Amino acid sequence: MRFFNIHVEEERPTPTINKQLYKELKIEIINELPKEDEYHIMKEYDRENRKIFRIGVQAENTARVEVKGAWGESVLLYQSKYMKDYWYDKSSIWIENGFEEKKESIFGINSCGEWTVTTFGEQGEILEMEKVKIIPKLLTIEQYELMKLEVKKIFEELTYQPEEPDKRTVVKELNLSLYPIAELNMLLIEWKEWISQVEENPAEILLKARVKKSRLFIKKWDSTNILESNLFPYREKLSERLYEKSSDIIEHKMIKYMLERIKERVEQEKKTEASANENLLRIKLNLENLNLDIEKNNEEVTEKIVKRKQQIENDIQLLEIRKLSWNTIFSTVRNYLDLSLFNVQEEEPEWTHLFVSHPVYRSIFEVYEQITSLSPSLTSQERDFEKAMVSSPHLYEVWILFQLIRQLQKVQFNSKDIVNSMIEHFKVAGTLSGWRKIFKSSNGLAGIYYEKEFQLENGRNAKPDYTLIFKKNNWALWEAHILDAKYKPYLLMGETALRNDLEHSGRRYLTISDDSINLKSAALVHIDKNIENWNVDTNRRYSISHFSAQPEILENINIYMKRILHFFNKQLEICPSCGTVTKPDSPDFKETYICNTCNEVWVKNTCKRNFHPKPQVLPELLKYPSGNYNMQVGTQWNVFCPVCSQDANGNRVQQDIFGRRL
Repeated sequence: MRFFNIHVEEERPTPTINKQLYKELKIEIINELPKEDEYHIMKEYDRENRKIFRIGVQAENTARVEVKGAWGESVLLYQSKYMKDYWYDKSSIWIENGFEEKKESIFGINSCGEWTVTTFGEQGEILEMEKVKIIPKLLTIEQYELMKLEVKKIFEELTYQPEEPDKRTVVKELNLSLYPIAELNMLLIEWKEWISQVEENPAEILLKARVKKSRLFIKKWDSTNILESNLFPYREKLSERLYEKSSDIIEHKMIKYMLERIKERVEQEKKTEASANENLLRIKLNLENLNLDIEKNNEEVTEKIVKRKQQIENDIQLLEIRKLSWNTIFSTVRNYLDLSLFNVQEEEPEWTHLFVSHPVYRSIFEVYEQITSLSPSLTSQERDFEKAMVSSPHLYEVWILFQLIRQLQKVQFNSKDIVNSMIEHFKVAGTLSGWRKIFKSSNGLAGIYYEKEFQLENGRNAKPDYTLIFKKNNWALWEAHILDAKYKPYLLMGETALRNDLEHSGRRYLTISDDSINLKSAALVHIDKNIENWNVDTNRRYSISHFSAQPEILENINIYMKRILHFFNKQLEICPSCGTVTKPDSPDFKETYICNTCNEVWVKNTCKRNFHPKPQVLPELLKYPSGNYNMQVGTQWNVFCPVCSQDANGNRVQQDIFGRRL
């Protein structure tokens, strides 16, 4: 079985209530997919000269080809009409409830994730199985793997419910708890002594073997070679039983397992901390470039911004030091794994007679137990769920979901029992689709729905990726915000692709008909890091927007959440960095909020220009030292008005659909 980029020229059929497949007119084989480890690698929306590629599976003498995802999604591929050895996923169209519907996900075009491809014979027997990994067009394989590690990291943190106060170091800016690296290092130093002793004097077993020897050199005669000698008197060589020492014992396989798990932990923490460091460097750069002349009469504001920058610099320095420690630890563990003693298959550790009775082997086991206690311990059910999440064909959506949860935690919404609710839903549904969770805080309630189904005003059904709902203590209705995740490289695909998605997954959702919610906004989150527009429809402030988010670039998710809290919810008193409630210094047309917990500062002002549709209503202007959803005026701590597009001096700014200044 081989995998190729192919281009299929198709003819659209006339839609009916039954699913109609597009007709194949021409198929073109482009090139073979590269393979890394066990996976064939494909990038979504890959194209050349306006030809969009999909995956073609070359399989000879095959009766059926099936593609299956980690969440149980199954797709049957179709045999090419003109190239019988090639199979691919066809486009389709149908009529449902009076509306025309199209197949949205096509294997190899826009079906991100890990997939298993199986070929079957005429009798239904399995012929071959191969794995395919489809990643977003604008992400590298390293970024894709980093997404998986960050999902694992956040999931582990959600399961962590310590009986005592958490004493781990926390990077407050990112709400990131750091692994206790000093304790790990001490335990590995202790481990080194025991591993060295095992290397010098490993436990061994005797293995029975029979080897051929000349009659003259046989030292031990037994019934087998005596019988052989009598039956074959002229045979020169006979078998002799020997005992050989072997260090290939189950305990060494278990130690190999321990080393591999420690290596995985080191890689996860090292890479997620490096990603965190990149995010901190971006915030630091924004603060360094900020011109605070406008606040020169407010020493407290300047002081807080300087303190926050200093704290971020301290965190960056800490992460750089930890990076060196992680590199040293990684080298140590890798050297252990290179020992011939551990060139064996892994075996999950458990207490054996040798681990109990031999002091050196017992010490190795006990130290490993102490190492595992440094990180959240997952049950087998939680491990299975975590594995399903990181190998999901919806990895980007899962990653965004966990980042949104982290943002709610950051502003002090309680996430207790969230893991149990996810697992219970997944056990019943086999997917996270339809899952929901309500979060409580002293400032009200928040909730997340994942792929909740709604009915639109025109009667059609819609299922946006995320529905975020909020309810202050005195609100009668929930206020809702729709967020849809996209993988498309919009700058490469052009303005039309973005406009279509803003219409289909933005404005269309604003017509959701649900009496229990008051819908406020709809936004796209995507991977095209070079574009963002927080205010696409200036006549409906912030109702439609799009922004990017990917590993190492998380600031926009924080901006999205602070915009909900401060602009839509009018909860200006809540610090967007830590959730602390504070009061403005002077409740006037200009209100300055200062958080003494984390040194965050934000200001609410009003635009007094004369170019607003409703002159009697002055638009609020919210500005932050870093991470503004209103367009910043150069490096000044000032922003353009989202209604009249002017700054305080009357300078006007315009931007295109991508958010680029014109």
